[in-house]
Amino acid sequence: MNGWTRAVETGQLRKQLMLSITGRGRVGMEKLGLNELRERYLSFFEGKGHLRLPSFSLVPQNDPSLLLINSGMAPLKPYFTGQEEPPEEG
Repeated sequence: MNGWTRAVETGQLRKQLMLSITGRGRVGMEKLGLNELRERYLSFFEGKGHLRLPSFSLVPQNDPSLLLINSGMAPLKPYFTGQEEPPEEG
């Protein structure tokens, strides 16, 4: 039996997950405001070497195929299609 299986069977999985998420020795959810939650999310990925981009408008610029942005990936379409080079940290 591996550690995860044992944790699930003994009810310790939630505690282990919360310890890894909060980094604290207590179980429970920390109440966060929207801005703090967003900042922690973005900082997590920046810490893994990802580049933080500014927010995009809900109304797409220079893309007549969309009326409005309903997906987080739509603003990145020019990079996927090769029309533009993705920005690099510099």
